[in-house]
Amino acid sequence: MAEDVARVANRCEDAKESKSLDLSSCRLAKMPDAIYHILREIPVVKCNLDDNILRILPRKFCSKFIALQELTLSGNRLTGLPVEMVEMVELRQLDISRNQFTEFPSVIVQLPLLRKAIIKENEIKEIDIDQVREMKSLNELDLRGNPLPMLTSQFLARIDGVTVHV
Repeated sequence: MAEDVARVANRCEDAKESKSLDLSSCRLAKMPDAIYHILREIPVVKCNLDDNILRILPRKFCSKFIALQELTLSGNRLTGLPVEMVEMVELRQLDISRNQFTEFPSVIVQLPLLRKAIIKENEIKEIDIDQVREMKSLNELDLRGNPLPMLTSQFLARIDGVTVHV
């Protein structure tokens, strides 16, 4: 336990210089409030929360890390994303693969600069094709390993200007 706390604290200190917060494989079940305090003056642009045991992404996280350009949440237990994520207007890359999503998280459609969305290996069975088309900045969408119907996969592959992996 003390070792885990020290690891998180050290990585927060590293983020002060690099503006990149790597909390991957820290066994986090929730985001410690100390992270927000330690990094309150730092415009973190990259955050990796890969391979933890998070069930939710806190609303507070979205409002405190609005400068993020890359966010990796893969390998957790997430089933949804908070609506407050729309505050993350600088986000360009989002990885939510290997979680427990059963629906395409519609909040990501509202991220104006999102170029790459990695949503592979979830349980998504249907996607609103029109929502994906509305994502003007999207270049790449990775949906491999989701139980999408063949027809949906075919429609997704035909979206102009977006490389879709299904």
